[in-house]
Amino acid sequence: MQLPKSEADHFFRLFKPLLIYTNQQFQITPGMKHPEDIEGYPFEETVKVRDTLGKTKVDVEGTIKQILPQSQRKFVYYFHLKGK
Repeated sequence: MQLPKSEADHFFRLFKPLLIYTNQQFQITPGMKHPEDIEGYPFEETVKVRDTLGKTKVDVEGTIKQILPQSQRKFVYYFHLKGK
């Protein structure tokens, strides 16, 4: 799926905190603790976290409620439904 640049930028602003949450829950890459840390890690390390998110039963909805304000949740739900 190809997103317009504005939606892709917004997606990654929201996706990075979800990756950090997943990393913390599964302790994949110990030093990756903040969304801005992701850029400093090799792509392979980020992929490990992303793949863990995709393969596990992380409670995405519950996680989103914890890490995102209400105003940003609608975008995630819309993107999730749009991607199906």
